[in-house]
Amino acid sequence: MLGAARKRTCKVVEVDGRQVEVRKPTVKTRGEIVAAGKPDAKGVPSDFSAFQVEAVVKCCYVPGTDERLFNRADAELLLDTECDGMVDELSAAAIGLMGVDAEALKKTSATPPSDNSSS
Repeated sequence: MLGAARKRTCKVVEVDGRQVEVRKPTVKTRGEIVAAGKPDAKGVPSDFSAFQVEAVVKCCYVPGTDERLFNRADAELLLDTECDGMVDELSAAAIGLMGVDAEALKKTSATPPSDNSSS
């Protein structure tokens, strides 16, 4: 039936030995995630890090529950985590469920995450 609520699509991701349920966002939530990235005229986030963190905060749940793994207060902590780690893994899953290629988007973003690896 059109308009009937149904179970959201999800993907279970293992990060640091823990399972995280990443859920496809609703249309409203997708809009909030996109807005957090301050999109340009083409819809590309000008702040990719904020886009990633918003996706993680809004889409990651304790598996089998409606309890979000993170909340708004965790955003600054998530921004300070090492790149190519938990935030990148979880956001790639969430962004992928939105039908977007996170790696391709990262390359076109005005402020891609910096590489903190040492040489």
